[in-house]
Amino acid sequence: MKGRYTWKSMLMELVMILLAVLAVFPVALVIMNSVKSNQQILSSILSVPTEFHWENFANALEKMNFWPTLRNSLVTTIFSVAGIVLFGSMAAYQLARKKNVATELIFFVLVLAMTIPFQALMIPLVIIAGHLGLTNSLPGLILIYIGFSLPLAIFLYRGAIQSIPRELEEAAMIDGCGPIRCFFLIVFPLIRPMTATIVILDALAVFNDFSLPMILISAREMRTIPLAISSFFGTYLSDWNLIMAALTISVVPVLVFFLTFQKNIMSGLAEGALKG
Repeated sequence: MKGRYTWKSMLMELVMILLAVLAVFPVALVIMNSVKSNQQILSSILSVPTEFHWENFANALEKMNFWPTLRNSLVTTIFSVAGIVLFGSMAAYQLARKKNVATELIFFVLVLAMTIPFQALMIPLVIIAGHLGLTNSLPGLILIYIGFSLPLAIFLYRGAIQSIPRELEEAAMIDGCGPIRCFFLIVFPLIRPMTATIVILDALAVFNDFSLPMILISAREMRTIPLAISSFFGTYLSDWNLIMAALTISVVPVLVFFLTFQKNIMSGLAEGALKG
């Protein structure tokens, strides 16, 4: 009979449960060790804490200079994502609607840029950023994030825009709507699912990124959260209890973001995958 619980369904559920446990286990391990002493962690990372050291969180907040550091991360993430969405969607609109040799060549170069690993660009990037005065600067960091993330955003936006019938834009232009108004009033609302996908992917990537701030930011007051956490690691000695507490604290903004926009995130990823 169809719809009955079969051994295949049971096997699938067991696999899903196992994958969920594997995903949650590292997070649970970090939280559990965040309330231990450094000695307890070094003796056994898997043991249940015998006494709780809540002062780890206060010490981690102080050493990270948490609130200014969180502000730096939020400012960098918000303005970077806003720039990626704005410039990426506008550039993709032109590349999708104007078909000629120049636009096809530009799109090919952008796709080609996606294949270049970040490690190959680190040294030239530091040299150029130094000459342009973009080091130890949040605007400089934001500008470089936008530049690195635009190729993928344009690639995704172009596919979404090509699925929109041209007749909608032609009807709007007949009614007196110019190209800019036509894009923002007609096209941009229709690619909202893809925008949600790009916002989610880039917000998490920028907020959690360590590599770019590491090579561009040296001033303590300009550090982002991943860079601040790295200060707990020493050459010969590391405060693992503070590291675990700092990692637990750093998860909170991401968790708040996910819980707040959970419905939009799930619908955006689903619809964006279908449109893309």
